[in-house]
Amino acid sequence: MADLVRALDWSKTSLGPIEDWSETLVTTVNLVLASRHPMFLWWGSDLIQFYNDGYRPSLGAGKHPSALGQRGVDCWPEIWPIIGPQIEAVMDRGESTWHTNQLVPIHRNGRLEEVFWTYSYSPVRGRDGTVHGTLVVCSETTEQVLSERRLRALLAVAISGPVQDERSDAHPLIHVGRQLIYQLRDAADLPFTALYVSIDGELVPAGSTDARETIADARHWPLAEVASSQTPLLLDDLPQRLGHFVLPPWPEPVTRAYLLPLRLPSSIQAVLVFGISPRLPFDHSYETFCRLVGARIASLLQSEIQKLEVAESARRFSRLAEANPFGTIIGGLDGVLEYVNPAFLKTLGYSEDDVSAGNLRWDVLTPPEHAALDARAAWARFAHATVVLLLEICRSNANGPERWRTGPLEAGLAVSRRPQGATTCQTLLRLSPSTSPGFLSSFQK
Repeated sequence: MADLVRALDWSKTSLGPIEDWSETLVTTVNLVLASRHPMFLWWGSDLIQFYNDGYRPSLGAGKHPSALGQRGVDCWPEIWPIIGPQIEAVMDRGESTWHTNQLVPIHRNGRLEEVFWTYSYSPVRGRDGTVHGTLVVCSETTEQVLSERRLRALLAVAISGPVQDERSDAHPLIHVGRQLIYQLRDAADLPFTALYVSIDGELVPAGSTDARETIADARHWPLAEVASSQTPLLLDDLPQRLGHFVLPPWPEPVTRAYLLPLRLPSSIQAVLVFGISPRLPFDHSYETFCRLVGARIASLLQSEIQKLEVAESARRFSRLAEANPFGTIIGGLDGVLEYVNPAFLKTLGYSEDDVSAGNLRWDVLTPPEHAALDARAAWARFAHATVVLLLEICRSNANGPERWRTGPLEAGLAVSRRPQGATTCQTLLRLSPSTSPGFLSSFQK
C-alpha cells in the first residue's frame, strides 16, 4: 500500500501533492501504513481515504484500489447512513466511538455482502487541537459472527415434544419433517428451507419455512436426480425456475439454492432444499453449515423411522396376541406384567381389572413349591443361553392362593439377545393335552 500511496496523483484531490501535506497528516499516514493491524483514515472536509495492507482484504475486488484517495461519501454510498453520523460525531465534536460486531454491509465480490466489524473511530488533531481526520482501527468479525449464528440455528433443530398436526391423514414422517423444518424459520443464513421425503416411492413435501407453493412444489426441483445420485447440487437459476421472489430480511431476490440428499439407512429417501442468502458468498463454511443441518435432520428422521418401525411391530404383535388361542403375557423380571392377552385371562379366570389394578403379577402366579422356576430363576439359569427348553410348571388360577391349576403346564423357554445388549427371555407355556390351552409369556431384563 505504501507504493500505491506514493504513486497516486494526490494533486487531483483536495489534499494536494504530498509535499504540501501537513506534518500531522504525514505522520498519521505513516502510522497507518506501518501497522499490520487493519486501519483506515479519513482526512479533511472531503474525508479523503487512506488504508493499509491489513485492511485491504476486507475491501474485496470491487473497491480496491479505487478507494485510495477517494471521497468517503463516494466510496461508501451503501453504508453512509450508518457510518456518516458516526464520522460526523468525530469530525464536528471530537467524540470517539466503539462498536462490537456491528453489521456494516459493503459492496464486494460483485454484491452487497453482510460484513461485521469491531471498530473504533478516533479524532486526529493538529497542533492547535483542531480535528483534521478520523482514524479507524478495526477488525472484520464476519466469520466469528456467522459461526455463532449458524451454531444457534443448528442447535435449534430438534423435536421438543409430540408432533402435532391438524392434518391427521398425513404420513407420520411428514409430521416430523414439518416440525424439524419449522425450527429453521428464523435461520438468517437460510432464506428458505424445504424438506422432501419419499412416501410410497414418491418424493413429496414434508415441511417448508416459506408458505409459497412454488417452493413446496416438488416439480420445480431435480429431487429424483439428487436422491438417486446422492450428490449435492447447487442451482443458480431460481428466477427461471420460480420467478422473481424476495424473502426477509434482504430486499435482493434469492437466486440460488442448494439441494442436499440425506443419507438414511432405510428404503426412505429424503432431500433438503436450502435457499442461499443473496448477501453471502456460498463458500466452504456456508456449505459445511448446510451439510451439518442435513446430518442433524437425517439423524432425527432416522430416530423417528426406528420409532415408527417399533410401533408397527408392536401393533403387529398386538394383533397376533389378541387372536392367539394360547395365553400370552409380557412382563419384567420384577414380576410386573406389562401385557396380558384375553386367552390368558380366560384360561386362569382373571379380568382386565386385575391387570389394571396391578394385582396380577408373575410371582403371584407362581406357587411356592415351584418358585425355583419363576422369572428370576429362569433368568439366572438361561441368561447366557440361546436355546429352547421344555419344562413342566404350575400356575395359580383366580380362585385363590390355595387352589392351583390341575395338570402340569408344558413350558418352552427361549433366551435371545437384543442388539442393544438387553436379553429377552421368552417362555412358551402350554397346558398338556389332558387339560386346557396354556399361554405364552415373555420376560425382559
